Amino acid sequence: MYILYVQIVIVVSQGRKFGFKMPEKKHSNISYELEKAIRSGQYTDRIPPVRILAQTYGVSLQTMSKALKTLQNSGLIVSTPGGTRIQPNHICRKNTGVVTLFMLNDTDPLLSSNDDPLLVTLREEAAKDGVTLAFMFFASNDIFKKTAFWENSQSDGYIFLYSSFYPVLSRHLSISGTPYVVGNWLPDDFNAHWVDFDWKKRIFDLVRLLLEEGCRKIAYVPRIYYDFGRNFHFDLWQDICSSYELENYAADPGYFALSPDEQLHSIAQSPIGAPDIVIPTNPNTAQLLQLMDKLQMPGRLLVPRNQDEEFPIQHERLRFYNHWDYRMLARKIWSVYRQIADGTAGMHCAHFASSEKVTLLT
Repeated sequence: MYILYVQIVIVVSQGRKFGFKMPEKKHSNISYELEKAIRSGQYTDRIPPVRILAQTYGVSLQTMSKALKTLQNSGLIVSTPGGTRIQPNHICRKNTGVVTLFMLNDTDPLLSSNDDPLLVTLREEAAKDGVTLAFMFFASNDIFKKTAFWENSQSDGYIFLYSSFYPVLSRHLSISGTPYVVGNWLPDDFNAHWVDFDWKKRIFDLVRLLLEEGCRKIAYVPRIYYDFGRNFHFDLWQDICSSYELENYAADPGYFALSPDEQLHSIAQSPIGAPDIVIPTNPNTAQLLQLMDKLQMPGRLLVPRNQDEEFPIQHERLRFYNHWDYRMLARKIWSVYRQIADGTAGMHCAHFASSEKVTLLT
């Protein structure tokens, strides 16, 4: 697989922009264009002074300075007394035909790489393009501190799966020009392309279906791997409770800093009373059921299940909804990665994979 960066020329005339849709922030667009110019070899040792660049792009000095600040933060350029220099190790990785699937977890994977539909399909999609996927699984986040590892890796690129991406990686990989994509939701300020299902819509639709069935007390138990996910889940659940006028077991933001077990304890002590049903995310189903029994919590537990497969745990209090199509997610992840590697993905943004309509299974 050859990684090609293409410089895109934009013609601006009387406020009209041709070639592709411009992002809302002018300085972000300039950062993107200037990075492409550097990586294509238009600039080598240093870039022109900010005043010259501002004239070239037809923007103010303030806007141009913001654009350069983005590239400085990424490590691509550095300001020196002799001008703004380009980091010497910005060149793209040479073609090795290998892309790394990176996973981080402090527990063993729930499925082997041969049984996980996401991993299997990614491997199949890569093989169609003549690319070999190398699996890397780390139990500790100490690997993120190894700067030399990320800046000198011989992999053509990275695909980060299962909440394994840290903000510091944006800088490491930008310096070396290594393409990467993240296979899960990220906040907007992470400056990365990420691919995921529309989880927010999924939960809204699930709650609507449960209300239609007569459930009135619904609790939400998300497993949150990193601090930056807390605000997402807090805002999501507040919106749902407000929209559907639900009694809220999780009105305190501190609830989303708790583990799923601690969340269940909080629910059990709530003056609202026992929930009719609990919606977990990324659940350890057996452990949650055991704790619900211990807490004498009579409600049911709603978990995803593939419609054509028998769930490995049989329990009268389990309720199911149709699982995501992870093969579809894998195809979307690989498609976006190829665009990033080819230099055609544009500015960092979210990419949502389509999915079947959520339904409650009988």
